[in-house]
Amino acid sequence: MSIKLEDSPILSLTIESAAKSTTKGAPREGGCQTDPIKTADAPCDPMAMGETGTQTDFAAQKGDTEGDSVRLSEEVITRMLQALAEGDKSRKIYERLNTLHDTTRVHLTMMRSAPMQPPPTASIIDIVTGSGDRAVVLLGELVHETWCSHECGLRVINRRKISSILLPTCPTTAGFLERDLVAIVIVSGDDILSTSKFFSSSVSSLFVPSPGRLVAVSIDGLMKICSLRGVELQEVKSIEVTVANLPRSIRSTRSESDVRIGIVSVSGNDRELCLVSETGGIWTAPLSTLALQSLPAQPQPLAALQVPRLTEKASLFTFPFRQVLFRPPHLVLHGDDGRVHVCTASCERVDTLPSKAKKVILTPDGNLLIALSATAATPALAFYDVPKRKMIMEIETTISLLAIAAKGRDGILAVAEDAQIVEYDVTRV
Repeated sequence: MSIKLEDSPILSLTIESAAKSTTKGAPREGGCQTDPIKTADAPCDPMAMGETGTQTDFAAQKGDTEGDSVRLSEEVITRMLQALAEGDKSRKIYERLNTLHDTTRVHLTMMRSAPMQPPPTASIIDIVTGSGDRAVVLLGELVHETWCSHECGLRVINRRKISSILLPTCPTTAGFLERDLVAIVIVSGDDILSTSKFFSSSVSSLFVPSPGRLVAVSIDGLMKICSLRGVELQEVKSIEVTVANLPRSIRSTRSESDVRIGIVSVSGNDRELCLVSETGGIWTAPLSTLALQSLPAQPQPLAALQVPRLTEKASLFTFPFRQVLFRPPHLVLHGDDGRVHVCTASCERVDTLPSKAKKVILTPDGNLLIALSATAATPALAFYDVPKRKMIMEIETTISLLAIAAKGRDGILAVAEDAQIVEYDVTRV
């Protein structure tokens, strides 16, 4: 820093900085954040891509060198297979023994019994239950040659009171339409609730999908849906089941498609039906349209059955089915030989009850299957758990039973051989 004084009346002072100036040439331009950004591409070396590997890469890189693989002799392989087979066999044995430690049991208790006093020459056909301690016992004969001359009728049970009703011909089946109204079908095809004749031959099965609606099938190949109007039944919809509806596997190539076949049983819920024919056909149908859909699988090898030549028009199977119980997703088929098959809704057999039965029923929830033994020497009731697909137990009864029906959720109403109405309570423990 220098100070210069001039000879003038005014004193001036100049101070020079000792720092050197850094600007050369044009002055530096300043900028702010609002100025446009200038970009330019510049060459550079690309980054090397990372390598990914799997667990098999190490073995592939390592190669097949000595000590990396072990050769097993044929004797070792044979012993390993034998050990696996013995282990599988032991597992199956232990699975059977597990039933001995299962705590799921059924306790059967007789609640009460009452004499029915049927006609001396009449036989017990069936018993049908309704709501509120109501039931109907069908009396008569199932086999008829030309006309019915049997002594037949009904025993109506209403809140522990039993009354008698005489019928012109033997009843075949019945169904409760409403709380105090029951439909009874007789062998001539008439319904005692209606003045019109619905069928030309005997009605084989009835099903009530909802109060006031009735589904009826007959051995002349007809299925009809009826609706209750007052105290009479009116036909709503009907279809014919012919040979053309049978699966090709059980239908003769020479049979005519317009020949109707008999339907022996129908069951289902308020949306879908399942019906079986006397020739071995099994169908499902929506309740709204009645469009038959044949089930492809059979629960039993029907090819082993003989095909009798009934007529020149059709060659059909013998009668393999007696009853069907349909509670989706399960299907129960009662064969004419007494065997009871538990199947899926697509008719794939999953189990068969060990003993033959003359009557099978399902509880309203569809979880418990009850079968009445067909052996008169050892009367018994078999209980089967449908969802678990296993046999629970078989209980011998002190009296011989002729017919059974589900009563409420946990009850059985039965007709004994000595014409007694017996009520059982079923307790699942």
